[in-house]
Order: sequence, then structure tokens, then C-alpha cells
Amino acid sequence: MPIQKLDASSGNNPFVLTKLSLAALEIDFKKIENTENWLKENRLYHRFISALLHTTTPASVTSRTSPVHSSIVEKNKRRIDAAFLKPWATKKQLYHVLVGMKAKKVIVRCVDDGKDILWSAFTHFGLVSNALTIVRLGGDGGTKHHMMFYDGDGENVLEMGH
Repeated sequence: MPIQKLDASSGNNPFVLTKLSLAALEIDFKKIENTENWLKENRLYHRFISALLHTTTPASVTSRTSPVHSSIVEKNKRRIDAAFLKPWATKKQLYHVLVGMKAKKVIVRCVDDGKDILWSAFTHFGLVSNALTIVRLGGDGGTKHHMMFYDGDGENVLEMGH
């Protein structure tokens, strides 16, 4: 799937499949086009992270999540935030998505063009600072979830799982 077709609130969001009990989910964006200037790259960052963080973080343990774009107004507000380069994604949202995944492993790939759009999208929002992030649910003895970035065979790869 081309990354330009990602949409957080439509059928063009493979990240909703992380809610299924899959052994592995692989998403391959192939070669990412339209990164010749910083504004187009920024739009790709917002599109990618919006799709990944497609639900809101619950206010409490007992409350429910809702789609991040549950209305046209919210979708347009997010587009305006992206146009003005306003960061909106948080580590709390990312950790909620990571811990809420039912898929055991999610692998996201793209062709390595020297820019590493996957890593750059996360660092743009300050969501990661290391190539490996570990989140433990329930303290030291709880389930360990991970997110790891690496390069291999001409690809940039993001791996998430538990």
C-alpha cells in the first residue's frame, strides 16, 4: 500500500488490523514518493502517525476509546494542525496503541531512500528517542511490549509487538 493512501478513518488503514489476534501483520509501503520537500515530508509524518494512532487514549482504565477522526470537524482540525506543523501526537497515545495491540508482531517496511520516513515520523513528534522502546504493562512482571527500528536489505523497518 502506498503511504499516501493511508487514512486514519477509512478502510485504507492497515493499523486497525493490529486489534486482531494475528501471529504477524506485515505492512509494506514500498518506495515512499513525494518527499522532495520538507512540507510534503511533514504531511507524510502526520498521515502515518494519524493512521497508527487511529483511536483516542481513554481518560481512565474503565473508559472507552473512540476513532481519532470521529467527525469531519475533527479530521479538518487535524489537517490544519498538520498544515501549521503543530505536534499533536503523544507518547501516551503511542503506548496505549502498543499495549492494546492483539497482533503478536507488526512489521512496517519501506524502501530505504536515505531519509527513513518511519523513524523520522516518530522523532518529528518526539514519540521516541531510541531505536528500541520497551513498555511494560503491570510493572516488572507484566507483559513486555516493544517497538524497534532497524535497517536491513535496503529497507527501513519498524517492528512492534509483545
